[in-house]
Amino acid sequence: MSDVSHSKCVPQDDMPPARNVTLSLMERIGGQLSRRVPLWWRSFDLPNGALSVSFDDFPKSAWQMGGAVLAQRGVKATYYTSGGLCGRHAMGLRQFDLDDLQAVYEAEHEIGCHTYGHLSAYRHSAAEYAASIKANKRFLEDRLPGLTMQSFAYPYGHAPLAHRRCASRLYLSCRGVATCADRALNRRTVDPSLLMSVGLWAGQRRKRDISSLIADAAERKGWLILSTHDVHDRPSPYGCTPAELDQAISLAQAAGLDIGPVGTMMLRGTTNHTAKGSALPKSPGRSEAEVRGSSGDSATRRCRVLPGR
Repeated sequence: MSDVSHSKCVPQDDMPPARNVTLSLMERIGGQLSRRVPLWWRSFDLPNGALSVSFDDFPKSAWQMGGAVLAQRGVKATYYTSGGLCGRHAMGLRQFDLDDLQAVYEAEHEIGCHTYGHLSAYRHSAAEYAASIKANKRFLEDRLPGLTMQSFAYPYGHAPLAHRRCASRLYLSCRGVATCADRALNRRTVDPSLLMSVGLWAGQRRKRDISSLIADAAERKGWLILSTHDVHDRPSPYGCTPAELDQAISLAQAAGLDIGPVGTMMLRGTTNHTAKGSALPKSPGRSEAEVRGSSGDSATRRCRVLPGR
């Protein structure tokens, strides 16, 4: 792998660290309604079922402790990275630095996009959101020569329609966070503008039975995406312990699930379906070749014409 450029973590257009965002009742209702509207469907097939592990932001412990669990289990994950958090403390957590970023890249985990300023889509227009995605892409590609990103995750899981249209024009998959009202598994047909993930979070222990979801993924040949933040013996409400992460992976391996990064599984699931002879539906999302061959500038300009929330 190429070396990371050891320029300062945060560029001149500095952004404040992320903070918790409290939504109004109307925003919560609107968010639930918008999640029921697919932008486009893609037929999808993973014959063994699958698990993807993903880390958001990402806190330093997601690599130092989470990465150790992944290495021991021999699996790769997706690290959705916000460049504006590099070298900072945010939401009470020490975030990644350039050495962590380089180590994750060299270990061949997937680096995904998470907006530069960790923006809530409910607090910023689609144009502002697109600019933050572009800034994040530039930040990461400048420091990781040769990096190609195919996956995006919405900070806070906030994903109104205009912002989904924008992000899905830039990335092959865009990941949200499932509420208790959402289906937890991605299977048969997926909307790549809003893949669902389940929080492997300390604050969700009583709401989600991860072992049951893994068993369900194996039985129904579904794709379970787990999302978390820090990995620590005393995690934040949005993190998990090393033992919880290890148990989830162990159960998935025992159940025979394929395990890999979000980008890998997205490509595998759509390729498997195409190989069966069913043509993929046309969609606004870009092909793998388009993602690899585009600088991102023209796509970002297209996003900017979308109306705000």
